[in-house]
Amino acid sequence: MGDHPTNGNGTDMSSRGRGRGDRGGRGHNNGGPPNRERSDTDRSTGSGGGERGGFRAGRGRPRVDRRQMELEKFDLVPTRGAVQDKKGSTGAPMQFLSNYFTLDKRTDWGIFHYRVDFAPADIETREKKQLFRNHKDKFGGNYIFDGSSLYVSNRISPDPLVVCSVRDSDKSKVEMTIHLVATLTPTDVMYLQVFNILMRKCLEFMELEELGRHFYDRHKAIVINAHRLELWPGYKTSIRNHEYDILLGVELTHKVIRRDTCLHVMDSLIAARGDFRENVKRELIGCIVMTHYNRKTYRVDDIDWDMTPKSTFDYADKGKTSYFDYFKQKYGMTCTVLGQPMLISRPKKKDFHRGQTGPISLVPEFCQMTGLTDAMRSNFQLMKCLTGYLHVSPQTRVEQVKGFMTRLRAAPGVEKELQNWGLKFNEKLVPVKGRTLEKQKILFGPTTMDLAKAKFDLPNNSSDWDQSFRNKEMFSTVALDNWVIIVPQRDASSVEILVSNLQRVGNPLKFRLSRPLEVLRINDIRVPSYMAAIDQAMSNYGRRIQMIFVILAKQEVDVYSAVKKKCTIDYGVLSQCLVIKNITHQTRALSIATKVVVQLNAKLGGEPWVVQVPLAKLMIVGFDVYHCARGRGASIGALVATTNANQTKYYSTTSSHNTREELSSNLCADFTKCLYAYAQVNNELPSRIIIYRDGVGEGQLNYIFSTEMRQIQDSIKTIYADGGRPMPKFSFVIVTKRINTRIFALNQPGNRIENPNPGSIVDDVITLPERFDFYLISQYSRQGTVSPTSYNILHDEQGLNADKLQQLTYKLCHVYFNWSGTISVPAPCQYAHKLAYLTGMALQGAKSGEQLSHVLHFL
Repeated sequence: MGDHPTNGNGTDMSSRGRGRGDRGGRGHNNGGPPNRERSDTDRSTGSGGGERGGFRAGRGRPRVDRRQMELEKFDLVPTRGAVQDKKGSTGAPMQFLSNYFTLDKRTDWGIFHYRVDFAPADIETREKKQLFRNHKDKFGGNYIFDGSSLYVSNRISPDPLVVCSVRDSDKSKVEMTIHLVATLTPTDVMYLQVFNILMRKCLEFMELEELGRHFYDRHKAIVINAHRLELWPGYKTSIRNHEYDILLGVELTHKVIRRDTCLHVMDSLIAARGDFRENVKRELIGCIVMTHYNRKTYRVDDIDWDMTPKSTFDYADKGKTSYFDYFKQKYGMTCTVLGQPMLISRPKKKDFHRGQTGPISLVPEFCQMTGLTDAMRSNFQLMKCLTGYLHVSPQTRVEQVKGFMTRLRAAPGVEKELQNWGLKFNEKLVPVKGRTLEKQKILFGPTTMDLAKAKFDLPNNSSDWDQSFRNKEMFSTVALDNWVIIVPQRDASSVEILVSNLQRVGNPLKFRLSRPLEVLRINDIRVPSYMAAIDQAMSNYGRRIQMIFVILAKQEVDVYSAVKKKCTIDYGVLSQCLVIKNITHQTRALSIATKVVVQLNAKLGGEPWVVQVPLAKLMIVGFDVYHCARGRGASIGALVATTNANQTKYYSTTSSHNTREELSSNLCADFTKCLYAYAQVNNELPSRIIIYRDGVGEGQLNYIFSTEMRQIQDSIKTIYADGGRPMPKFSFVIVTKRINTRIFALNQPGNRIENPNPGSIVDDVITLPERFDFYLISQYSRQGTVSPTSYNILHDEQGLNADKLQQLTYKLCHVYFNWSGTISVPAPCQYAHKLAYLTGMALQGAKSGEQLSHVLHFL
């Protein structure tokens, strides 16, 4: 939780908290029963089944702009602009390896893209491929078929071509209509999609199974009997056009499969406290489940308590059919609990593109749970067990990625398939030249804003300067004179230890901490008791209180959230929570106290340390989005913006939104607030503005570029034009941490594979030719393989070369005051994440008071 210095390190222990989870494939009628007939308006609009209902089969399927779909898939937004050279030159040259293979040989002939529609439409992809295979001789050459799109090297005649096959399962006739969509040339972006589909076909030759968007090897599943889990190893692959070559990227992944079904979960909640249906919804909605009958993944979006396996739907031309009969006849599976409610999976954007408009109904008994619950994540033994498999060393990861290529080349049928299409991959990983930037100088005291007089401190390791706080003053401090402590009666004896430790470590740091105004003891650790104590403190001292310090018996979300909401929303007062075990820790009590003092000073408006940023009149903005867990409720957009020359003081604001349009509108309004806040502090508007935009998902880049960024630029023009002021230099940078690229250092002697040092930059070979982008590794990883962060500069008017933009970004990774070391993203992004997470999780979407907007109250 937010300001709990847990695990003895005093740092921010909250997860990234974006609520994204493991998003598997969405329910499209390849495996779930046909869309059922419904009249209620809270469902998707389609009704009925097969070609008569929500799934519009054959030629009735809606046409979509497939080129636009591919542009979204590859996030192809040209952002390089007039930049001639996006490569930097400063830093020590380094030789790296990447998890890419070069496509040495490729075809240069035209490819014909056809659409294949099936009637009836209720056919699984595996069966579609089998039925289609019966007619492969009609195509006169190579073909790739993914269940809906067909790619061939020779034109098919006539157009459209109608062929028929007979299903083995029920001997029924299936009609396939093949019609031309486009002719692809080697320069067409969709040409790469052919290579990706071909690669997925090769993965099937490797006996891997498709689950969602990736392929897994269930035959090599790691069974963890103690926790009733299976871990399926797999691969993420992508073929893209990079700076000089087409490269195949290969990343390792795992799928957590739980042995319990959704019905087991429901049964386990019967005896639980509270409303049974609400408990089930809370546990299942938003989860990704895997169906037993076709091993496809679906997201649970709702539970229909009025439907059971005995309910009927219109099944193609067979009339009314019950779900019980459907699964028994089609899959030979029998429902044992006829009264179980049905799970609902609604179609997503890509399902609409395929023509799927109605919901999929799932039987809980046939749905296996995937992923980890919050309880599992808090299970130390389980997570320790998983860490051994998930967090592999760089050396091991390189060996496993190389092993993928060895396995691919050895798989029966792969070599012939690649030869037929004129493709050949290099078996060696792509080497990359990069650089490691110099260590940044961390500025500590004396207490002055004059950087010329401040002392520079260069830590032995620029990724961690914990030891510096033993003999360095903080750069600037704000005294804590008026504060109140709330503590459970049973832990009251720890108060003296806490105050003594804070004063002991605070004095050398020049942080003045007076004795608390009062210590309020509560009789129990229930939420109402904490709330009553906060009310009493505010009643006794009012606005005089600088901070309410709350000692918690244990790390409990409900109590923490209630405390934060009460202090932040109701009273607009700073708060700090600390778990009792961190006060009484026998060996690390003083170390934890030091981290608490740094955090208190940052919340009050002090600056624990500074990294010199030479640009004047600069406002740096961080933006991130928190998506409520499993899609419940509105999402929260958080914006933080610097207001001082040291880039260490912030104005912050949040807004809730349900759609991307609302997000764009709120983002512009909140950005305007940040400009006026900067002007209020500095008596002028900034001359330079740089926005670091985090939280951008796959396929959203085009929307960000054409909508969000443009609207912000329009806001800037309006504000500056009103006063006749010169326009500021504006830059917009996309920050992406969840990427599949990995970078490895080749260290001598022996070419040992290790994690690159903090400050490592790669801006060539594996970057994208249409982008002004680079990769930066800014943090040190003590476990597993470090993940680089990708920076894509959508728009830039600063007039700075690539070196200076890269160095500025690296500098900003040093000034996150919840961790005395570098972090993986610029501090404004991490502050925005913290604020969004606190607002969504603890404050439940409510905005904090304006009186707290100029301090880091959310640390």
